Amino acid sequence: MNRALLLAWAVLVLATLLGFGTAEFMGHPLVAVGAIMIVAGGKVIIILRSFMELGEGPIAFKAYFGVWVVACVGAITVLYGIAP
Repeated sequence: MNRALLLAWAVLVLATLLGFGTAEFMGHPLVAVGAIMIVAGGKVIIILRSFMELGEGPIAFKAYFGVWVVACVGAITVLYGIAP
């Protein structure tokens, strides 16, 4: 296995554990959801760049998918915050 892929996998495992820990120890639910969504967005970026080889793609693809991840993370967090 490639060393970079192994490192990316290890970071994904640690980020998953961090997500569980965040959900358990954060006080306010909205803060917990925001933190978990940021970790999830970071995981998506790692997967896109490392395992789907977006890191070697055109800059336009990197920008598009970066904006897409930020928009999704923001939308989910905001929608959770305004839900009854």
